[in-house]
Amino acid sequence: YAGALLTKQALTWWNNTGKAMGLQERDDMPFEAFKARFLEQYCPKDIQRRLEKEFMELKQNEMTVSEYERVFNEKAQFASRYLPTEAEKIDIFVEGLRYEIKDFVTIREITSFAKAVEYARRREYDLMNRKELPLGPERESEDRIVATMTCGQSGSVRPKRSQSRPMTRTMIQAVTTRSNTFPKCQGGGKAHE
Repeated sequence: YAGALLTKQALTWWNNTGKAMGLQERDDMPFEAFKARFLEQYCPKDIQRRLEKEFMELKQNEMTVSEYERVFNEKAQFASRYLPTEAEKIDIFVEGLRYEIKDFVTIREITSFAKAVEYARRREYDLMNRKELPLGPERESEDRIVATMTCGQSGSVRPKRSQSRPMTRTMIQAVTTRSNTFPKCQGGGKAHE
């Protein structure tokens, strides 16, 4: 069946290979044997190793999340031994994301590869709407603080306390300074994210 799907050069190769094998041997060939011959012809070991290396070194860089996902999936075909589980696939995908997107994705509960891609797209969309360029290390911590702000019933801006570490006076001042650059909250009228 697989041989019948081949076209052009691959079909010519298969017709010649099949003639050399004999009708009975060709018809009784299991798919794994066919696949091994096909890969030997069109994707020898040295090329497979190069493709695996490209996959393991793949980074999003300037690509959109959708472009990165497409390239990731294309290259993943040739690196299946590095992806024994969906969790491994997710880890490698997330590791290749730009840090301002990766930071957002890694703190989420990821139940599937599709969910990891969804979170990455969501963060990318948010960054584009805020018209932010990739964040520098000095702004990254400020943005994390600002992102934890909530608006109370009274309309005052207050930091959402993290259980892992309390906000320092400097952090609160940074929030107060930055909060003036955000639009007014519909719930309380104060400017914050």
